[in-house]
This record gives sequence, structure tokens and C-alpha cells, in this order.
Amino acid sequence: MKSKFINTLLFVLTSIICYGQSSGNVIINNNISDFPFAMTTFGTKYGLPQNQVFSIVEKDDQSIFVSTANGVVSFNGYVFEKLSSHSDNKKFIYTNLHWDTENQILYGNTSNGQYHQIYPNFEVKKGGFYGSQHFRDTLFTIDASGLIQASNLSRKNVFFQMHTNLKGVRLIVRLGNSFLLSNENGLFLFEKNNREIKRLSSEMFEAYSLCPKEDRVALACKNHILVLSESKNIVKKIFFGDSERTETFPSTPKGLLHLKDSTFLITTSDEIIYVNNGNINKLSDASSFTGGTYITIYKHSSQNSIFIGSSIRGLVLFNPLSGRVLKRKNTIEEQSFGSMIKLPSGSIITYSSRGRLLKIRNNRVELIRTARIPFSTLSYIDGFIYAGYWGNYGIQKMDTSGNVLKTYPQFDDRDNYRNYHISSIHKDQKGMFWVGTFRGLLYGETLDALKPVKNISGRVSSIFESSSGHIFVGGEKGYFKLLNKKYEPRIISNNQSINYEVRTFYEDDEGKIWIGTYGAGLFCLKENKLFSFNNNKDVLLSEDVFTLALDKHHRFLCSSNDGLFIVEKEDLENYMNGDTEHIVPIVFNSNSGIPTSEFNGGFLNSYAESNGIFYFPTIDGVYVIEPPLLKNYNRNVNISSVLVNDSLSPVNDLLLERNQNNIEIAFFTPTFNPTRNVHYQYRLNINGVQSEWSSLTKDLVARFLLLPNGTFNFQVRSIDGISSSDIAVTDFNFEIQKSFFESWVFYILILFIIIILISIYLYIRTAAIREKQEQESNLNNYFLDLKMKAVQSKMNPHFLFNTLNNINYLLATEQYEEAEDHLQEFSILVREFLQNSEKSFIKIANEIKMIKLYLSIEKRRFPKLLNFEINVDDELKELVIPTLMIQPFAENAIKHGIAHSDNPCMLSISIQKTEDQGIEIIIEDDGIGRKRSMEINKSRVGHNSMGIEIVKDKIKVVRNKYNIFIDLQTIDKEEPNTGTIVKIKIPKHDKVFDS
Repeated sequence: MKSKFINTLLFVLTSIICYGQSSGNVIINNNISDFPFAMTTFGTKYGLPQNQVFSIVEKDDQSIFVSTANGVVSFNGYVFEKLSSHSDNKKFIYTNLHWDTENQILYGNTSNGQYHQIYPNFEVKKGGFYGSQHFRDTLFTIDASGLIQASNLSRKNVFFQMHTNLKGVRLIVRLGNSFLLSNENGLFLFEKNNREIKRLSSEMFEAYSLCPKEDRVALACKNHILVLSESKNIVKKIFFGDSERTETFPSTPKGLLHLKDSTFLITTSDEIIYVNNGNINKLSDASSFTGGTYITIYKHSSQNSIFIGSSIRGLVLFNPLSGRVLKRKNTIEEQSFGSMIKLPSGSIITYSSRGRLLKIRNNRVELIRTARIPFSTLSYIDGFIYAGYWGNYGIQKMDTSGNVLKTYPQFDDRDNYRNYHISSIHKDQKGMFWVGTFRGLLYGETLDALKPVKNISGRVSSIFESSSGHIFVGGEKGYFKLLNKKYEPRIISNNQSINYEVRTFYEDDEGKIWIGTYGAGLFCLKENKLFSFNNNKDVLLSEDVFTLALDKHHRFLCSSNDGLFIVEKEDLENYMNGDTEHIVPIVFNSNSGIPTSEFNGGFLNSYAESNGIFYFPTIDGVYVIEPPLLKNYNRNVNISSVLVNDSLSPVNDLLLERNQNNIEIAFFTPTFNPTRNVHYQYRLNINGVQSEWSSLTKDLVARFLLLPNGTFNFQVRSIDGISSSDIAVTDFNFEIQKSFFESWVFYILILFIIIILISIYLYIRTAAIREKQEQESNLNNYFLDLKMKAVQSKMNPHFLFNTLNNINYLLATEQYEEAEDHLQEFSILVREFLQNSEKSFIKIANEIKMIKLYLSIEKRRFPKLLNFEINVDDELKELVIPTLMIQPFAENAIKHGIAHSDNPCMLSISIQKTEDQGIEIIIEDDGIGRKRSMEINKSRVGHNSMGIEIVKDKIKVVRNKYNIFIDLQTIDKEEPNTGTIVKIKIPKHDKVFDS
């Protein structure tokens, strides 16, 4: 059942959709005197499936169901929507529709007596009948045999049944505890309690109406209307004509509506008839409303609208006509009306085109006189009519009968006042005349002695005197405020920032000046600050404001080229103060039954008022209105359809997939009277964050494209010209789920992948850097090794050269045995050197071994001069030091210090541990010292001692490669001692080097 309902609902939503209110075909030239309705027809071109309408019933949401010859549709004032796709639904014509409010089910009985459930699904019900009445929650029926039944609308529960023995009954109406029954033999009263039947009339009645007083019912036949009370008494019997049967309808009435007192609307097979106090007014007398069969009539319960079903014109809508248009009959030439003044007698004086001066009295328009030149303005001053003319024809003073008393001929060629065009005439409280023209403002104590006001030129449209005595002048250059001095009026302020023509002024009780313009809408001057309404958001006033009149309900009436706008003055003030967000007026225009929407602004005196009734000039007559207070009604907005990615969805809370992100929501408030001027605002709140309302619109759909994921709250409200502080809001919720790619799992996964990628990148980058560093380190080490070897290569030839020189000396002196021993020691030294030459570091024990061999060889050269001693702590012998670190200093001491001495010398080498656990090597000699050695070596050509430099290079290489900082000190002994001390400090290190 649920799925079936949803399917039916979806079909309902697939019916024709329009997004602006259909205006229908408005009929205005009905020519019926005092007919209180504006008529609008809706046919197939407005969405009605067929122009034959048989029955109408109202829904809970104030829209209506309409039965046609091509199925049943609903209508909300905007669009017709089909209810069912069931093929059987189109096979039947439902002459009566019944709406079950409690269960939201629509029923209908057919022209051949069947009874069906129509909505939300189609179902044939038991029982057949021709006469039925739906009263509150009960359905009263009578079948062909005369059996009366009372049941609920589903026909499942029958409360009671009884036989009447009346056959062919077409009309059944409950009246208290009795029933009114009618067939071709007349009208009968059937008493429920005693089951007695009483004939009330021999006429056949087919139409009835419940009266405004619910204890009464009205019935219509061809020649009269009966009004009966629950006590079965005939309250009224209204004949159509002066006496019984003097006039009858051409056919039996089909529908009857009791409006008030003795006023009725009746539909027949041929026409619609308006009956007012026995007077018959046939709408067929209106040339634009002829033809067709009018079948049923229905009054809306809350909106005061009336619907009539016809066979040709489709659905006919009657809305109360607020006001009427007055003009003389058969006067096609009188099209455009102008200024209006009210006489003490209550009569209204106005003029129309072609110089016709008219009087309105008792809603009749009378011709007073015809002038040779067209009027341009009228004023009533000191009991006389002052008429201004176009061109240079000046002003005429007339009595109230239109007789010309005086002409003011100042406006002639001699005074160069040609084409002045009089637009306004005013006399202030001080007796000064003010005349507005198309060439500026004139003033004077009399109309014979006018002179121009300085600095005011161009068209002057209106003149207004405030309570403070200031003169406000409006025209094409904004407005001017004048200090009203008797002889020389002075402009004390002007406002040309409006940039549009000022047509009218109004001063309220608080001293605020309200200003109407032609093109810029409404302004308010408060405390010398000018506020523009039309330049602000959500103000739906016309941009043309020809009139500012206040009615008894404190509403401004503003005539314009778009119709008559009525707006609460309090709403305007609240808007200025920021206490309300919108201005929506009531609007009367051609859609409301007025012949034209174009009100003539005229100039001064563009309206008249008498006892709360207002008169406005239009281009097609005088519009007369007593501004009504429209009845408030339920303005809840209904969500009619929801499209998700262009596919229909059920109208309830939705859970959508991530790709379902294009949403279109259609909505409406049932309204049948365009005067209410219904507009809408909506907003979409996302994830609990409230957004701004949209601008006012008449569109009935909101579209949202490419929405993100989240929870959404769509809100819509309707706003119209009926002032209401409590505006109902309709909510629709939906949620767009996150895709996997927007879920926290995906984000964590992405984060995890990013971390892995970063880790991999860092690992690869670090490895590459490490590899590069290793390569650079290896290359540096390689370069340092090469440098170390290069250093040693510098040292080795130097040492070998000196040693071989010694052996050569022994051989030269024929000391063969000693040369042999020397050579043997040298070979041992060379072998030790070759074994350790590839090493950067050497054990102290091995270094000392080579030093002893070296010194032994050197002692053979200097046996009497050289003595040496070597002292090493045993615990240090296994430690390592840079290779050949001691030998160069020992060699340098022998070569430069001892070799030049005349006395035996001692070379002492000691290796000991320092306080910081490092190693200190001390090489000390008592030779001649570096100073005398340098003096001796100066005379030696080509001498190049490289010992110290070689050691310093090795110290740098050790520092760069192994980060070992070796401290080297060379100390000259002080006099009288001679010789040199070399100290080498090697810090403690944990690395194990090649040794």
C-alpha cells in the first residue's frame, strides 16, 4: 500500500509544472451594474486538461480538486496537476467530488451512479447512487430506489439507512433531522424520525446551497429560490420578477451559491445569473462572457473566491471586486481622466480628455461642460473651481456648476508665457497663490500679478504646504523647500539627488514628509534625512508614485502606472528602522478586474476622498474604491516536487549519494486572488549554519547545483500584502552523503600514503645523501690519502738522499766494514719504512724502532757529535700516532743544530702521557740553535729545508681526515743554553686507525 501511494504521488509530481502564477483570462467588460466580482477563466491553454468542468472540492492545503471530462486535477492558483495515471480514471465523469480530510482520500460519484476512490489510488467502491451530499464527515446518499444511507466517505461504515419509496431522486440535502429530496415530481421533506414525506413544491430543484447561517439551506428551481430553516419553515421565497412566474430561467439551475441576504449566484445549462433582491442579471449580457453550459459552483472556505465549472470556458474564478470604474456610457472619446476635487456637497469634480468637465454624484458621471481647450489641472479654492489649461491659455475661475467667472489672460505672447502648461494651482494659508508650470514656479498675491520664483525652472508637478508653513515644490529637478515669505520666497533647501520627477507629498502626524516620484518610487524625509525605499532590497512598491493617500486603516494608497498599491504605513516605518526586511503591498490592477492598470497621475490633486471612499483617475474611467481589509488565511507553503539530478524523488527527508548533488525544489502557497501579491523567499542552511533569505520572488522553484556533502535544511516562506508578523516557514531536509573519497577513512588512507611516500622519499633522499656523502668522504679520504702519501713521498726521498750520502761517504773514505754495517742497518730501516709507508698511523713501538735505526745510521756520520736517548712509557707503546711524525724533527735537529756544533750534543726523545690522557712527544737537542743555523744556511745557495713544512702538511691532513687536532710547538732555548725543543701534543682519540 505504501509503495503504491508513493508511485501515485510521484505521478502527481510529474504533471505540468509552471513557475509563475497563471493569470488566466480576466473578463472586465461585463456591463452588469454593481456586479461585485472580477471574473477570470482558466482553459486548456493554462493547463486544464479539458474545458468541461463538473465538480470542485477543496483540499486541506486550500488548493482545489477539479473534475473534468479528461480526469481529475488539482489546482493551487498556479498550476493544474493530474492526480492519477490509472486509465479507468479518464473513463468516468465525476459529478460530485468528496474529500476525506482525516484520511487524505478523494472520492467521487460518477454520472451513471458509481462511487470511486480517486486519490491516492483508484478503487471502485460498493453501492450506486445519483443523489449525494457531503456534510462534515458524513456522506448522505439516495439510490434509484429511494434508499437513504448515511456513512463515512469510504462507505465501509454505514451509520443508518431507511427507505423513502421516492424514485429518481437527484437531490438530497440534510436539514436538521430531516432530508430535502427532489425529483421530477417536485420537492419533498422526509422526516427521519417518523419517516413521513411532505411535498413542499411541485417544481424540480437540482441546486442547493448552505446559507451563511448554517441552520438554513437555499434551493433553486426555474422561477424562484426557497430558503428553509432547520425548523422546516420557509424563511424566504424569492421570485425572479415582480410576481410569481413572471420570469423563469431557460433551464433548471445546476448550481446555487447563497452570498448574503437576498443575493445569489446561479449556474444553469446556458448561463451564469446574479440575483440581487429579485433582480436577475445575466452574465451572458456581457459580450465577452457568452456561451457555454455552467454546471457547478463552489465557494472557497477561506479565500473568499468562487469557482464555477463550465462546458466551454473551463474553470471560472470569481474574486471580490474591490471598487468599480465609473464613466459615462457611450463616450468612447472620454478615455483619460485627470485631477479630482471634492466639493462641500460631497460631489467629485474631474475632467476627461477633449476638455470635458465632469461631476460624479451617487456613482453616476455627469457632464458639466465641454471646454475648447483640454484641462491640465483642477483646484478647489475659496469655494471656486480653478482650472488650468495646456498651452498658453492660462487659468479660469469657475463656480461649482462649471460657469466661467474669470479668465486670467496673463499667459499670452506679449508676456512671453507661451507653452507654460499649468500643472498645479495652490493658495497657502497666508493668501499667496502658487502656480506650477512647465517652465517653473510662479507666485503672487493674485493670479493677475504672478512672477517667477528665482532659481526654480523646468516642469513643476506638485505644490505642498507643510504644517510649519513651508512650501514644498516638486518637479522634474527633484524638490525644493521654500521659506514662505510674503514677497520674496527663499529656497532654504533643495534635493536634486532624486533625479526623477517628484509628483506628490504627504505629511504625517510626526512631521515626516513622504514623497512620491515618477520613476524612483517612494521616499521619506525625516529630520532632514532622505530615505529611499525602492533603492533597497525586497521593496515591491512601484517606481511610479502619483498619489500618497492615507485610509482609515493607516495604509498608504499609491496610484501608479502599474495599478493601485496599498501598503501599511507602519510597515514602511518599521522597514526604515530596520525592524522588518520586506515591503509587499496589496495590488489592484487589470488582474483584479480593473479595466486598466494605468492610473493617471495628473499633477496636483490626483485623487479625491469622501467618507472613506477614494476616487482615482485612470486612462479608462474613474476608479472608485473603499480599500478593503483582506481576510487573513493560511499561507503555509507546500513542497510540490523535488527533482534530484532531474529525476523525481519523494517529498520527504532524503538521504542522497554524493553524485546526487543537483537539487530542484518546487513549492507553492494556494492563492486564487492576485490582489494579495504573493511572493516567496527561501534559503538553504548547510550543516546547521543559517544562510540569508533570498530576494522576494514569484518563481515557484529553487535550484541548487553542485552541492557539497553535508546536511541541508531548505526553508521557504510566502509573504503577501496582508500584514502579518508571524510568517510560517516550511522546512525540507536532505543529506548528501560523503563519497569514499571524502570520508575520514579515505583521508586517513591518503595521510598514511602521504606519510609512506614522504618516508620513502626521505629514505631514498637520505640514502642518496648518505651515499653522496660517503662518496664525497671516500673521495676526500682518497684525496687525503693521496696527499698523505704525497707528503710521505716528499719525506722519503729526502731521508733516503741523506742516508745514501752517509754510505757514500763511508765508501769514499774506504771504511768498508763500517759501510757494510751501515748499509745493513739502512736495509733494515728501508724494510721497516716500506712496511709502514702505506699506513697513515703507526704504533709508537714501531715508530721508535725506525727512529732508533735512523739515529744509529746518523750517529755513524757524527760519532763524536751525536748522542741520543729515547724514553717511552711502556703503556704507550701500543698506541698509534701519525707515521713519521718524529723523524723529520730528529733529522732537522741533527742537520741544523748538531752537525754545526763544535762540541758533542745530546738528542733526547721522550714520549709520555698528558693529564688529559693524550700523548706528548718532546724532541730536544743542545745544538747551536735555530738562530745560528739560519745565519749559516744563508750562505748556502739552493738550500731548501722542508722538514718542518712536511710535518705541518701532515698535521693538516690528519686534522681534515680524522678530525684529530695536533699541537706543534718549537721552542728556542734561552741563553746561555743553546738548542731547540719541539713539543708535539696528540689528543686522546677512540678511533682505531690503520696501524
